[in-house]
Amino acid sequence: MPARRSEDRLGLFIVLTALIGVSLVAFRDLLTAPALGGGAAMPVSGSIGEVWQHTVSFLAADSLGERAAADPFSLLLLVFSVLSAGHASAVLLWIVILAAPLSAATAWWAAGLWSSKAFHRVLAALIWALVPALHTAVGQGRLGAVIAHILLPLVVMAGVRALRARKAHALHTAE
Repeated sequence: MPARRSEDRLGLFIVLTALIGVSLVAFRDLLTAPALGGGAAMPVSGSIGEVWQHTVSFLAADSLGERAAADPFSLLLLVFSVLSAGHASAVLLWIVILAAPLSAATAWWAAGLWSSKAFHRVLAALIWALVPALHTAVGQGRLGAVIAHILLPLVVMAGVRALRARKAHALHTAE
């Protein structure tokens, strides 16, 4: 794979700098918040043991006090909680604050599959970071949708690379 030109990285740097600046200004009230609250976002327990208990339980109390099926998102919260030593709420807070720049970075990386031109990659990053679905999910506190939006370009990139590898393997074995 050829080395990337400097304008590729310069375009990414400019886009990320602008999006980080806009995000920090737009979410300046959240910069001092200890956790997310409101909408679908709820603070995560500070105890890794409690997060573990929510993750491995088959039933969880819903908002009406009834028992319901456990939430699969709890596994991701457990991972965040373990990696951050019990500060998963802070991790989720920063994911929400930096959702647009993180989305742009993953889209820029994935756009390298279909174009080697810096302008196309920067344009793809900007479009993906400014998609209204991301900002609606952020505004409503739907953390699963925000994380899915950030990771979707990486999933697509992995799928395309896997298909290319399979095709190359099939061509190699056919010879």
